[in-house]
Amino acid sequence: MTMLRFTLIALTVTGLFARSSTAQQAPASSSTTYHSIREALNVLHTTKDDTEKARIYRNFQKIPVTDHDDLMALYNEARSRQDSAPFITSEKNFNDYVSQGQTIAARLRDVTDPAFHEDIATLISKEADDLPSGASIPMIPVGAGIAIGAGAKSAVRLARIHALIDAAAAGKNEKARDALWKMIGTAQDGYFGQLAIRAIGNIGDPADISRFFGMLESNPNLRLSFDGFPPGTVQRIVEEVRKPGISKEARTSIADGVSEAATHEDLPLLVTLLHDSNRVLSTSALVAISNHISYADIEFIRKLLRDPSTEVQMRIMHAIIGHAWDERFVPLLIDALKNGPVPNVAARGLGQHHVKAAIPALEEAVAKDPSPITRGEAKQALWEINQK
Repeated sequence: MTMLRFTLIALTVTGLFARSSTAQQAPASSSTTYHSIREALNVLHTTKDDTEKARIYRNFQKIPVTDHDDLMALYNEARSRQDSAPFITSEKNFNDYVSQGQTIAARLRDVTDPAFHEDIATLISKEADDLPSGASIPMIPVGAGIAIGAGAKSAVRLARIHALIDAAAAGKNEKARDALWKMIGTAQDGYFGQLAIRAIGNIGDPADISRFFGMLESNPNLRLSFDGFPPGTVQRIVEEVRKPGISKEARTSIADGVSEAATHEDLPLLVTLLHDSNRVLSTSALVAISNHISYADIEFIRKLLRDPSTEVQMRIMHAIIGHAWDERFVPLLIDALKNGPVPNVAARGLGQHHVKAAIPALEEAVAKDPSPITRGEAKQALWEINQK
């Protein structure tokens, strides 16, 4: 089976997962209430009323998981939906089967109560044991005519494992840490490895970041994200990068995580890294700053627009023109148009936000700026302002 075929199935099942999650939010159509997952599953298995089955699927997320037996019934049902997926079926049956199977599996995501932590950990460990080494999104090799059925199996399995890992993350399930590390050990930086390391970050045990550093130092080629790790992670990354005895490759891999781990609260620290001798660290810090600054950071932005680095000024201008825009930045952009190292970016922003006060400066740029790029951007900006 070609990689393209695998990719198409992966994209199909992922899209169905998203649609099925949305469908679960539909309101109930009758007054019947189910008091436990087992009760609802029993009806699904025994009733011949398709309307009632549809109602159960629509409202499945609201049905309580009451105890260990309920959770295991839910998990076993999700597992059976993978095992019993038909290999040859129509596209409609495929879509229905996947949607219903993912609805069942997605209910696991909300099992976050501490009473279930040990069970969730056990189930993640079981899934890690069953996962092929280095697996990303699980795919089943198929021949002609049975790709749809195999795709259904893969989609339902993906939903189940995804939901279990999300439950561990949302519940900050300390008991699941070993199971998540087992998943990472098997999947590495594949799809489930990425989910598991994000869950580890959400749980927030300080020992895990040291273990993560060790993993990256042993294999700097792993592309595992620091996204979701707790506050203070950027400082820990900087300290690790500056430790003696670490390979250049490991320093690069770890330093690159600054842009993923950073939050708005890290801005003062990130500024100190902008001209660090470690180029990856400084670039990653700049990306993080541009991602997290907001219109409220005007004094901070003024300082950055005076930075001697053209790259810094350009990144910050792109940020304020985009997600951090505020009318208070108009004088800064007009000054950047007249005196800055990247006047074309300033011109673009002034046009994009239809700043009439910038018309004289833009007209001057069209007439006198030595750069044809800036003259072109200024002309386009004037057109946009006048059109508005």
